[in-house]
Amino acid sequence: MGETIGIVNPDFLYFPENLFQIPNSLSENDCLLYLLPRPESANYTGLELNDGKIIFGKGSLFYIGISVLNSGVLSGIQPETFFDLSYIFKELAAKQRLAGRLFPGETLDLGEKEYYLSLKGKDFSGRFGSRWEEFLELCRVPTQR
Repeated sequence: MGETIGIVNPDFLYFPENLFQIPNSLSENDCLLYLLPRPESANYTGLELNDGKIIFGKGSLFYIGISVLNSGVLSGIQPETFFDLSYIFKELAAKQRLAGRLFPGETLDLGEKEYYLSLKGKDFSGRFGSRWEEFLELCRVPTQR
């Protein structure tokens, strides 16, 4: 089967609820994607959840870039090459092996250069509350006390 691995899209900022944890194993599926309601103005692929399984199409949810997957699903990808994981996600969805969960929190998509630049100087520490210093320590960023 392979190892269970996590993938996090660096184009997003994530503001999860305090107890959020990415699972370290998958019991029934080959992949788990975290989802949120799709903003009306966004051009994300629409996804739908049906009994915990993802259906691609015109759903009201979108993939936020956090996934957990069995590394075996990546075996057909050539090393050191670009590959769009959406092909694997669609294949797994067709086989009923792609699970989805709502992300307990908020996100900001910084993937577009203009949006990133508009938020570059913004202080997000208030969104983390008391966990901000813990986050900086995990990132090995010195904090001022």
